[in-house]
Amino acid sequence: YVYNGAAQLGSTQVDGGGNWSYTTAALADGAVSLTAKTWDGAGNFSEASAAFTASVDTAAPSITAAAAPSGTFGIGQEVSFTLTGSEALTVTGTPTLTLSNGATATYASGSGTGSLVFTYTVAAGQTDSGDVNVTGINGTIEDAAGNSVQAFSVGTTGTTAVDANAPAATTTVALAQDTGTPGDGISAIPALTGVATGHQPGDTITIRDNGVVVGTAAIGANGAWTFANAGATGGGHG
Repeated sequence: YVYNGAAQLGSTQVDGGGNWSYTTAALADGAVSLTAKTWDGAGNFSEASAAFTASVDTAAPSITAAAAPSGTFGIGQEVSFTLTGSEALTVTGTPTLTLSNGATATYASGSGTGSLVFTYTVAAGQTDSGDVNVTGINGTIEDAAGNSVQAFSVGTTGTTAVDANAPAATTTVALAQDTGTPGDGISAIPALTGVATGHQPGDTITIRDNGVVVGTAAIGANGAWTFANAGATGGGHG
C-alpha cells in the first residue's frame, strides 16, 4: 500500500523477488511524502517505510516584467533588456528576444536566477521613436522542474527609443579668431569653431584638412563646437 502523508494512494502486488512498482495518479503541486506498507493475507500491516520526499511542480513559469534603460540609442550602441521571472529560470543554448523594432536581442547572462539579461546592438534601419518593446521569446528557458516559459505577454520596457538613421547633418566652419585683417581668412590662431545642425549635444564632429582627419570635437548646447587645431602648420588649409 502506498501513501502520501496519511492519505492512501493505492496498492500493488509484490513479486517473488520482493520487488514492486506503482504509478500514482496526478498529484497536486507542492511537497509530497511517500511511504509504503506491506500487508499479508492475514490482514497484518508492516511499519511504514522511510519517507521519500519530493516536490511536484507542473506550473509553467512566467515572465512578470521586462525592463531596459531609458534614453535614445544610436547605431553601434548596445541596449540591455532584463526579464524578471516568476521563479528561477535555467537557460539552455542561446535564447533570443524579438523586439518591436524588428531587431533581435541575444541572451547574455542570468541562468539559474530570476533575472535574465539579453543584449542587442543597434543597427541601421532599426529606428523606433517610441518604446522598444519585447514581443516574444525564442529558445529554451525552463524552471527547475523542466517546465518551459509559456506565452509571453509582458511587453513594455520603459522609455527606450532607438534612432538608427544617420542624421542629415551640416555644420559651419570658421576661424575661432581671425587675427590680422578681418575677413581675409588668415589667422595666427589656428583654432576652429562652428555650429552643427541635425546632431545632438554630445555627438562628435570629425575635422579633416584636405581629406586628412586631424581631430574631433564634441558638439555642445545649441550645436556649438570648437577645435584647438594645435597641430596646424603655416600655409593654406581646406
